[in-house]
Amino acid sequence: GEAEPAPALKGVEAIRDAWTRLPNRPGVYRMIGADAEVLYVGKAKSLKNRVGQYAQGRGHTNAIYRMIHQTVALEVIVTETETEALRLA
Repeated sequence: GEAEPAPALKGVEAIRDAWTRLPNRPGVYRMIGADAEVLYVGKAKSLKNRVGQYAQGRGHTNAIYRMIHQTVALEVIVTETETEALRLA
């Protein structure tokens, strides 16, 4: 028979999962919600460090907690420089 689809990750789990594959490089990240809406666009000098802060799941404002909870995917664009990331964000 058909394999069961893996359960979709959500919230901190989805962010942690994406974080494991991130480089320590500048870039832009987008937090994507269940309806494929962009919840947030951020830029970072180090994607690994910045997204890692969300992956810890603590010490955030209520608005950030809500955004993290609604996130189902993280889209990332790695850039050569932080300046390039600023232009894309």
